[in-house]
Amino acid sequence: MYHEACVELEELLSKGFTALSEREELRLAEVSDAIEQWENMAYTMPIKPTFIDILNYLFIKAIRLD
Repeated sequence: MYHEACVELEELLSKGFTALSEREELRLAEVSDAIEQWENMAYTMPIKPTFIDILNYLFIKAIRLD
């Protein structure tokens, strides 16, 4: 579902903002918001991570994969 949303987003963006219909503009906003929400849940990170924060995140992620 995520990848399909990304494809749809790319298709809409490739048209250019000035070429989008009103319906497409609304759909672009919906798809963008949905992707952002999913990414915020799937890739949680501090707003301004330090180098140590990034290493800790990667370390914890690696442990979860084992």
